[in-house]
Amino acid sequence: VEPWIKQAINNNIELQQLEKQLRSATLSTEIAQSAYHPKVDLVAQLASSDNSNSNYGSDSDSYSVGIQATLPLFNGGSTRSKVAQARLQRVRIEAQQEQKKRSTIKIIRSNYLAIQTAIELVKAQTQAQLSAQSAFHATRSGIEVGTRTTADLLDAQRELYSTQRDLARSKYELILAQLNLKQSAGVLSLAAIEGVNRLL
Repeated sequence: VEPWIKQAINNNIELQQLEKQLRSATLSTEIAQSAYHPKVDLVAQLASSDNSNSNYGSDSDSYSVGIQATLPLFNGGSTRSKVAQARLQRVRIEAQQEQKKRSTIKIIRSNYLAIQTAIELVKAQTQAQLSAQSAFHATRSGIEVGTRTTADLLDAQRELYSTQRDLARSKYELILAQLNLKQSAGVLSLAAIEGVNRLL
């Protein structure tokens, strides 16, 4: 059952979506926490003055380049609340992810057990059909020698048809259980459905 569980966890679309949401929430938490860190900016400035019409001098250009550092000391708790909100979002997504994993594992185990039960039922119904077939042939032989009646033959025939019906039903349930397991593991393909269609 473990390979089926692994496939189900790897192929489950909801779990994949939750994994992406978890990565996004982790990134959001890191972004919110970055507001606690100092910020360093490179600042460049160019100033130009045109004094060509004046008697006081000529044109001048000034350039300045500098580094500006900002250290957040207190901003009214905004950063703290954003970090807390991002962390709570991440915890909520982790809880949803864990719940979905457990639910998926439970479904896989249940479907796997249904297959094992259906296999045993098919074996038992096959044996019951063989017994009913032997009883039918024995009853028919008994009619030929005069030890059985037509009513006995009809009862044996009814029992044979009943076991054939039960065997067909148990085979159908086995096929359905196999499809359910493949579907819950995320590996149900069109080829598998067409194969079942050919059996029916």
